[in-house]
Amino acid sequence: MNLSRLQPAKPGWMLFAPTLCALALLFFFFFFGRSFVVQPGIAVVPPPSPFIVAPAAGAAVVTILSGPSPQIFFQDRPMTFGELDQALQNTPDASARTLIIRADRGTRYDTVLAVANKAIEHHFSVVLAGSPPAR
Repeated sequence: MNLSRLQPAKPGWMLFAPTLCALALLFFFFFFGRSFVVQPGIAVVPPPSPFIVAPAAGAAVVTILSGPSPQIFFQDRPMTFGELDQALQNTPDASARTLIIRADRGTRYDTVLAVANKAIEHHFSVVLAGSPPAR
């Protein structure tokens, strides 16, 4: 059964409400938007975290190469673990002592942890360096 309309459809009025809404949003955006966007003096402070690492300017670098007996390089010199301990102990005190540990992909994690723990014992802040995965 097909019923006929009493009034013919007027699609023009159906577009009026969305158009009016869009114009009102544009008006509020341009009228109030500038006071929020250009407002000077709004400070954004991130929450404190113990995991935020400060920039490492002048940091010492330890490189660990993997293998049956891992090789340790400190300041571009090959060292044993005992020599590394002495070198870290003899490093002059600075306001920010940072040690970057860079290890090969095949290096055992306990070797990296041993070097990191030794650096922490000598009051270094330790940063583990990595590289993005190969494609």
